[in-house]
Amino acid sequence: MRIEGEAAGRALAFDLLADGPLEELSLRGSGEPIDGRTGESFAAEVSARLKPFLAQPIVEIVAKISGVDPAAWSKGAPQAALDLGVDLRPLADAPDVLGGRLTLRNRRPGAADQQSLPVESLHAGLRLSGDELQLADLDLRLSGGGRLRGSGLLRGSELTLRLMATALDARALVSTLRPTKLAGPLRASLGINQQLLELELRDPQFSLDSKIAIKPTEIVVDQLRLSTGDARLVASGRLGLVDAGRFVVKGSLKNFDPSRFAEVPPARLNADFDANGSSRPPLTLALRFQLHDSRFRGQSLTGSGEVDLAGERLRKADVELNAAGNRLTAKGAFGARGDRLTVSISAPRLDPLGVAGDLNGTLLLAGTMKSPEVSADLRSARLAGKDFGEIRGLDLAARLGDGKDGALSGRLQLSGVDLADGNPVAGKVLFEADGVRSAHRLRGQLALPGKRDLRLLLEGGLTTPASGMAWTGALSELSVSSLASKDKPFVRLAGPLPLQVAAARFSAGPADFVGPTWSARLERVFYAGQRWQTAGSLRGLPLVATLAEFPEWFDDSAIGAAKGSGETLRLNAEWDLGNSGDSRASGQRKVAKSSLPTGRLRLWRESGDLSIGVVPLGLTEGVVSLLAKDGRLDAELSLRARNWVS
Repeated sequence: MRIEGEAAGRALAFDLLADGPLEELSLRGSGEPIDGRTGESFAAEVSARLKPFLAQPIVEIVAKISGVDPAAWSKGAPQAALDLGVDLRPLADAPDVLGGRLTLRNRRPGAADQQSLPVESLHAGLRLSGDELQLADLDLRLSGGGRLRGSGLLRGSELTLRLMATALDARALVSTLRPTKLAGPLRASLGINQQLLELELRDPQFSLDSKIAIKPTEIVVDQLRLSTGDARLVASGRLGLVDAGRFVVKGSLKNFDPSRFAEVPPARLNADFDANGSSRPPLTLALRFQLHDSRFRGQSLTGSGEVDLAGERLRKADVELNAAGNRLTAKGAFGARGDRLTVSISAPRLDPLGVAGDLNGTLLLAGTMKSPEVSADLRSARLAGKDFGEIRGLDLAARLGDGKDGALSGRLQLSGVDLADGNPVAGKVLFEADGVRSAHRLRGQLALPGKRDLRLLLEGGLTTPASGMAWTGALSELSVSSLASKDKPFVRLAGPLPLQVAAARFSAGPADFVGPTWSARLERVFYAGQRWQTAGSLRGLPLVATLAEFPEWFDDSAIGAAKGSGETLRLNAEWDLGNSGDSRASGQRKVAKSSLPTGRLRLWRESGDLSIGVVPLGLTEGVVSLLAKDGRLDAELSLRARNWVS
């Protein structure tokens, strides 16, 4: 008998076969995905011997399930490759009781913060009698060598666990935490209407105590205490699971150094804090904190704050932080007519805080989130960090008034921008804006590496539809100068390029670009949420001249190979690529279809030749075609030369 159906969106088929007389019946079954093209590795096998007319009808049950990936069955679940085995048979000394073993193996364990399951294996003895299932000799092995051993009892709808933890490594469970060897008791009571968890874990450096209750309407943390040496974090709170999701949390820090627990900068924090609000839209938050006798990266740290947020309105902000001689304040309100928020920063030396340089200025906000009024003045001689690179000579002055005729003006100047690896992105940068909110111009000039300049002009206006602020206009001018010619740019915009920009949405095109001897057309570029699309064409691009324009990326050997022995190679191209932006199940996990492009790309030789070393290929034809569809990428390469064909 074959049974087909779906479970959690998975199309499955089960085959069952019965054999033997009714007095002693044998059953065998197997399950697998219906559509093998999905790559689903899930498979199941079960065998059973039954004597239906006896008081204990089960003689033996053996079940094996392999290739179970929780992420393929439940959205947000971790990825894993689980093999599960169960065998049950009557006990010799108690025929009405079933006994056996439960085994589980994870072939792909990993840390929880990397969307993996930090479990390697599970073994337990089973004893089933009536509505009671006993778990004996339970042994759960975790990533990093940690173990949970003990026993459990499932009675009715409640599972009670009594476990002892040994050598729990926090880093193996969450990769950003410090290594530990925690040990201690863990008690849990897991029922339909309430789950209780209590743990007391210790190692030579750390201790963790917690009591948590999960109810249908809320999660209650009666106690959370994390300590090491004289440092500790103590907190309690509750989170509602229905309606607005109300939450309350209260706690304190004493000599708390987060770098002892995670890979973050060292600190010594002494603070009291409390917060309450709602976790579901519209978000509300009332937060108060007080820092005293604290240090960050060895520097003094003090401060206090009170924040009252209700949806899109910040009803009150009164925050002041002082660290290593640097000061940040935020005072006022924002989000309604008449509100005014002032953020001031005076940071003459950020180096002790892990960012090289300085930053000084003031930001004034008024109006609403959908139509803010802004006044900003920022200055910095230098700002540098290992993760974002370096900017020099920052000088910003910007104004945005209220209403469609509110004044818009600004000037941003930089003397240099470098990437994190030290490579320069731009020398002098200058942007200047003037006009009103509904109609303005932004002119920019960037000094690029290799003594090249990029110049642009944007013209358009801001609107405030119900969906939020948007900008509609055009890129009216764009040009990039050439290293080879002072008279002709390497590329310039032939006519205005229509643009629309909004939160999580962008569109551009159509427009034409021209070079000294080549051209390109951008039909469209579109992005909204997870959806994107682009289409365009390229004609007569000279490969050698293009590579020579970017000596910082291509050396002489690459340029020499492209030269050939005669006419330089010229390329044409056409593309139409995009995605649908939805999701589907694929393989052993759910893959966002937005990550799987669809469409076509074609690149072909217009004229010219390539060489390998000093040997010309003698190309007469060259075509590369790519077709992406249904998660597949098909590629075709065709080359023809005077003396060979492939």
